[in-house]
Amino acid sequence: MQKQKKGFLLFISSLIPGAGEMYMGFFKQGISIMTLFWAIIAIAGGLNISSLVIFLPVLWFYSFFHVHNLKELPEEEFYAIEDNYILHLDRIFQNNIRLSQKHIKIAAILLIVFGVAVFWNGFRDLLFWILPNSLAIIIQDIMYQIPSVIIGILIIVAGYQLLTGKIKSISPDEKADCKKRCGRTLLAAISSLSTAC
Repeated sequence: MQKQKKGFLLFISSLIPGAGEMYMGFFKQGISIMTLFWAIIAIAGGLNISSLVIFLPVLWFYSFFHVHNLKELPEEEFYAIEDNYILHLDRIFQNNIRLSQKHIKIAAILLIVFGVAVFWNGFRDLLFWILPNSLAIIIQDIMYQIPSVIIGILIIVAGYQLLTGKIKSISPDEKADCKKRCGRTLLAAISSLSTAC
């Protein structure tokens, strides 16, 4: 249950991303902020993408000032705030019974990437048992840089596709044409239903 709190304990908990929100009773907000904060650290460390760390101060400051803004709200505004996940996970996983194929594919890809990262790090450490130290150090240094090179290439390809327009936007003419086709399909479906009845 949400409760507007003030004082030293609130200040201390606001120093930990997500903890201040949870201390005030906004558990969904707090859990999502805390999970995002530690996930960035895990991904940056596990996949050797140190550039992701630039998002940590942004997330920390967001959480800190969010808690202190909540503290200063008038009571009626404070109690009117809904506790939602920051990234709106509740909208993605509506009904909690069945996940769409799209969400299952995204989860599968994330699990595969995480599994490859864990395997990659473990395999790098095994090199010292298999190869002589000097050769293992060289190969390990090369393997250490490969994930960031691959992710950098993927980001460049995505940016190039956005620039060249390969990710296509729909023109107004195409929208009008689509509306006409959809309208005809809807009328045909209604007429077939009426004849069936």
